[in-house]
Amino acid sequence: MGATRGSFYGILTDSEVYNAILNRDFEVFIKLAREVARFLMDEKVSYVAGDSAEGYNPTHDVCRLVICAAVNLANRSRVNEVKDFDFQLTGAANGSSPNHDLRIELDDDAFARKLDMARSYSGLEAEVNDALNTNSELAFRVECLRPVRNYWDIFSRDAKPFYEEYGEKRVAEGKYNQVIRYREHVLPLAEALRQMAARD
Repeated sequence: MGATRGSFYGILTDSEVYNAILNRDFEVFIKLAREVARFLMDEKVSYVAGDSAEGYNPTHDVCRLVICAAVNLANRSRVNEVKDFDFQLTGAANGSSPNHDLRIELDDDAFARKLDMARSYSGLEAEVNDALNTNSELAFRVECLRPVRNYWDIFSRDAKPFYEEYGEKRVAEGKYNQVIRYREHVLPLAEALRQMAARD
């Protein structure tokens, strides 16, 4: 697609993200949000698209928090308005909502490249195969980007997220030492980012 990597591309591994969340090292994410905000302002970015907070994977949910905090910071600078969109990573493909989604239909070439890249992504074969087996391939031809207006609203949840249930199983199997908890770890991080975005 001709995209280039930003200065913050790939700076944290999943393991480093998990450890920072568990250790409540919020400064890692605050620093990242500030760097993303600077990039948005310096490059006069018009819109951002990123993971939605689905409670499936804590890294994806934290990415959503960082994006929202960065967009908030950038928009408070009044350099230019940055619109924030999210996209689903789990559930039915091509899922849309009634709140004015931005829908992008891929042409044949872009669609073929997307499928080829997904199938060749080392380490995610099981997830890709599951998604392709659960949905028709054509469902992946349309990209649905949903406007994000208030990350505090989208991030509040009552039910235990999937990543807690999965983490509990992995701890019971002896694979993990500790479970990342929404209320104990992720919600305080959300609040720290919200306060930073309001203060800076």
